Amino acid sequence: MQLRLKPGLRRVWRDRTTLQVGLSPRHGAVVTGLTPHDLPLVEALRQGVDPAVASRSGTDGPPGRSQSLVRLLHASGVLIASDAHTPGPGRIGHGADRLAPDATVWSVVHPHCGDGWPLIASRAGRYVVVRDAGRLGTTLAATLAAAGVGSVALHDSGRVTAADLAPAGAGLPDLGRLRQAVGQDVVHRAGGRSEAPPRGSSTGHQASVHQASSHQAPGPTPTNRAPTRPPTRTRRPPTSPTTRPRHPHDDPTHPTPDLVVLIEHGAADSRRGATLVSDDVPHLAVVIGEDGVVVGPLVRPGLSACLHCLDLHRQDRDPAWPGVLAQLREQVAASGSPQESASAGLAAALAALQVLAQLDGLTVPAAVGATLEVELPDGLIARRRWPLHPACGCH
Repeated sequence: MQLRLKPGLRRVWRDRTTLQVGLSPRHGAVVTGLTPHDLPLVEALRQGVDPAVASRSGTDGPPGRSQSLVRLLHASGVLIASDAHTPGPGRIGHGADRLAPDATVWSVVHPHCGDGWPLIASRAGRYVVVRDAGRLGTTLAATLAAAGVGSVALHDSGRVTAADLAPAGAGLPDLGRLRQAVGQDVVHRAGGRSEAPPRGSSTGHQASVHQASSHQAPGPTPTNRAPTRPPTRTRRPPTSPTTRPRHPHDDPTHPTPDLVVLIEHGAADSRRGATLVSDDVPHLAVVIGEDGVVVGPLVRPGLSACLHCLDLHRQDRDPAWPGVLAQLREQVAASGSPQESASAGLAAALAALQVLAQLDGLTVPAAVGATLEVELPDGLIARRRWPLHPACGCH
């Protein structure tokens, strides 16, 4: 085993005896009382040392001082340990150089993921579906692929228009092409694999994109009560990423996604979410509104508020909402919603972080039981909590 200072943490000397490792108070440490005898060990820890022989790095100091310094740094969370059995860049393959910055940063953010490579390696086996391959959807898919998610599928039956062009998505040569095909190309360019949408699936992942509802406004927000029965959850034994249940057509090439992103226009459609709840598939709603984008909620079936819970909360606040929602669905089905360039990119990045947090499993995503509201003109983000609704059948 080797111990070394996390490469993502900067090292600065505050004075001749005080070393600061890391600039963030959340993840760094300040070590005082160092002497010239400690410098060889500090330098050696930049490359990695065997803890069993750490005492040889400071033989001029008092007995046991080197081991004490190593223990102090390790307890401060600024050291990482790795051995021959830990997934490293060599096991990632040709994408290791591209993903090295991600591994470095995540090793700082998550103290218990070592040098970050085990986390990156686990993402390679994940499968995410993004419903809607417009400006925001393709940018999100490209970001997830670039972050190491192994398989990202975009489901969309439309064709690329000028309004879909984006720096990380469709380009001018893609005009008129199928959005889904362009999305697959975008994912490949970012280093991921793009799964084709399965045929005959009943898990709510089909390629049509046509439902819509209303964007929530600041303050107490009217809610949409979908004209469908509440979702009910199908209880299943816990499943690991490698044993997720298959689609009903039992095609082994299309496992059930680890997460589905539902990109909506106006408001999240709880009818699509209900199918995912019943199939026990985590899903994230991203709603393109008139003056911003709402990311969330991220639904963990049976554990956090689902889209129908939000419908019921909104219905409680505004009894007229079902009629408003029905009209909005007709309007958006005909024309969709414009996707402003900067907010689409910001929302795609924010949504990607929520998806990665769910896949990595090291923290609870901020969008679980909440919506993250990106507002123009400044792009400021407000978090609104949404509890489980007592009248919903999802829990």
